[in-house]
Amino acid sequence: MTTTYQRLAGSWSQTTAAAGCGDQLYAVDGTILYRVDPKTGTHAALTNRWQTRFLVGFGTKLYAWETDGALYAASAEDGSYQRLGGTWNRVAAATSTRDGLCVAIDQSLYSVDPKTGDRTRLPGRWDPVHLIGIGAFVFAWEKDGALYRIDARTGSYTPLPGNWPLTTAVAAARDALFAIDNGTLYQVDPRSGSYQALGTGYRSELLVGVGSYLCSIEDGALYRLLD
Repeated sequence: MTTTYQRLAGSWSQTTAAAGCGDQLYAVDGTILYRVDPKTGTHAALTNRWQTRFLVGFGTKLYAWETDGALYAASAEDGSYQRLGGTWNRVAAATSTRDGLCVAIDQSLYSVDPKTGDRTRLPGRWDPVHLIGIGAFVFAWEKDGALYRIDARTGSYTPLPGNWPLTTAVAAARDALFAIDNGTLYQVDPRSGSYQALGTGYRSELLVGVGSYLCSIEDGALYRLLD
């Protein structure tokens, strides 16, 4: 796999959340939701007044957990949105699987219906810093440095190798996991958990997989990391 460090267009110094949906990158920057071309960084504003902590793509929609405890489903085409059910305080991490949404709240994991916002608690006690989904599974980087593969349908889990105490950003692309830990970019096999370092010197605040691309936002700039 070839890694790059190509800077793309735009200034992203106020970005609070980002996600991939379809073949496009989306970012909330300065309360505005933008659609961004992951090849060039060319971007267009969609809708305003977002105060988003976590942004997740699923199907043709974006799901935004807001600082006021609201959850919105937004069109990836034009940014129009509707509020879903529930109050969402203390969300620690959020992602999607092939079946729906998954969030961590108060040391628990919940599967979330993307149509209604109804939530179902999964078994176990979880305290993740980061979540990312591939297929039916959620991968949880825990505060103690452990990494787990969790079946989002049943809650059954498998511990994966490695120690990840300084992980700052994670993403999924090309059927692999990517994590930045202590400034090093790692590729992680989601089946075995085996990993390899791809490069050092990364300061990613947000890492997003968009199709075959891996994008990083750091120091107010947007970079593409994979060709």
